[in-house]
Amino acid sequence: MGHIIAPIESGAGGKCKQDQTENLRDARGQLAQAEARFRAFAEAGSDWLWETDERHRFTYFSASVQKHFATPFRKMLGLTRHEAIAKIGADPDTTETREKWDRHAEDLAAHRPFRDLQYAVRSENGEIRYSAISGDPIFTESGKFIGYRGVARNVSTTVKAELHARALERERDLAITAKTVMDRFLATMSHELRTPLNAIIGFSELMSKEAFGPLGGKTYRDYASDILGSAQHLLSIVEDLLGLSRFDLADQPLELETVTAQSLSNDILAIAQGIGLQRGITLEQDIPAPSFTFAIDRRGIKQVALNLLSNAIKFSPPTETVILRIAPHAEGVEIVVRDSGPGIPSDLLETIFEPLQMVDPHRAGSGAGLGLWITKRIVTAHEGTISLESTVGEGTTVYVRLPSRNADQEAPNRAD
Repeated sequence: MGHIIAPIESGAGGKCKQDQTENLRDARGQLAQAEARFRAFAEAGSDWLWETDERHRFTYFSASVQKHFATPFRKMLGLTRHEAIAKIGADPDTTETREKWDRHAEDLAAHRPFRDLQYAVRSENGEIRYSAISGDPIFTESGKFIGYRGVARNVSTTVKAELHARALERERDLAITAKTVMDRFLATMSHELRTPLNAIIGFSELMSKEAFGPLGGKTYRDYASDILGSAQHLLSIVEDLLGLSRFDLADQPLELETVTAQSLSNDILAIAQGIGLQRGITLEQDIPAPSFTFAIDRRGIKQVALNLLSNAIKFSPPTETVILRIAPHAEGVEIVVRDSGPGIPSDLLETIFEPLQMVDPHRAGSGAGLGLWITKRIVTAHEGTISLESTVGEGTTVYVRLPSRNADQEAPNRAD
């Protein structure tokens, strides 16, 4: 029996060892496959993997880190993250940066997990790139800390977009601040200058007309006339600046109100008639539909019409007639100013509405070249159009067309 049993036991033991060997071979094969799969994922992924030991020194980087930072990270093996950052880090030296790294050091010392720690790295070609890194502590079954393992990703595109957006916000804030300061300066200075200028103009006009008796000599009368002309020229520049500060169209809605064609024309001519009389110019109104109503920012459109009439009067020879027409139009309402002055050369027509453009900069009282520019901005704020036709030696006609709207209709913003 023992003879019979012995071979049977020997065969069973051999088969058991064979099974163990096959199981071990299968386990090793599965382990190799798992390792190969891990490495394939680690090398092919857009993110990269990393690992540190119990002293927080890097022991592993997946190769994909090289694609993002163009830096041989194998040189960083054996270094801590703080030591690596000392070599290639590009974070600005600010209180915020120092506090960030202090918090990270506290997390590492306490073996806490951390998420999305962002920092800048300077690659070998000098380009600044940004990484976001997350990690978890590793412990043995007995609870001993043996390091960190984690993942990181390239966030350069996102961070640079955020930095660009913040830079744009700062530029916008600076521009708004500068514009506010400039608006206040222009408004204040314009008003401050108008008061003494009006006094100079009034007194020099009285002197030129010898309202209180002869001045005693032609030279004095000429000086008084020069003072009057210079003061009027300066006042026209101040008026342009005042108009610019008032209608450089901050982000506020237009103050719409309903007017009739006749009432608007009367308001405009009540002011313009005095300017025309001084130069011997006759002003006529052409109002085919006096009761035609429409909604506008009254002050703004009055300034538009007065700017256009002032130019027409200024450049028309004495005894000529300037016409103001307000009438219905297919687009809403049309305001037309027509003169028979010297006209505008064709080469200036394309730029006449740009700032600092003047037909004749040497002409007395030609202003600062802001009037038509301001006029166009006000018209544009109404979502309207302005155009000009002119023939040298025959005159100029300006057309302002505004869309139909009611006073209770939402007004457009004044920003272009």
